Amino acid sequence: VDKGVTWGIGTVAHLTKNIRIGLSVENMANHKHKEVAPRTYRAGVAYIVGNGVVTLHGDYRQRDRVMQEVLFSKVESAGAYDSSKKLKSSEKLLIGSASVKIQDLLRFVGGYGYDFDQTKRQILALGIALVNKNFSLSYAVNRPYLSDGSYHQAFNMSYNMVL
Repeated sequence: VDKGVTWGIGTVAHLTKNIRIGLSVENMANHKHKEVAPRTYRAGVAYIVGNGVVTLHGDYRQRDRVMQEVLFSKVESAGAYDSSKKLKSSEKLLIGSASVKIQDLLRFVGGYGYDFDQTKRQILALGIALVNKNFSLSYAVNRPYLSDGSYHQAFNMSYNMVL
C-alpha cells in the first residue's frame, strides 16, 4: 500500500448578505497520488434569494487530467472512448446550478456543466434533499456526458454533532 499526504486550502467571503464568493485549491501536494487525487482549482459565486428559498451558483473548476482520461479520451460527439485522441489540457469546467426550497425541509437541486476544453462535454445533474439544521439526506443523479447514456447516482446522509 502506497501512503502519502496531500493538502488543500480554501477561503470564502460574504460580499453582501446575499452574495458569497469562494476560492480553493485541492490536492496541492499530490505527487504520490496524482492519479487518484488530481490537483483542482475552484472559484465560485453564490446568490441567495429570499432568505435561502432559492440559491443560484456559478462555479469554475480547473482539474488536472488523470492517466485514465489521457489514455482513453471521451469523444463527446461519438459518445465513445477513443484512444487515438489524447487529452493534453486540464479540464476547464463551468457549472451553473440552483437550489429551490419547497416547504421547510425539502430542496430540489439542479445543475448544468460545460467543459470548454477540447472535450466540449456537457454535464447535467438533478437531485432532491431533506435538510434540517443538523441533519441532511440527499439523492442525486447525473449524466457526466450528455452524449452517453450512462448515469451516476449518489446518496448522502450527514449528521452534525456538537460536543
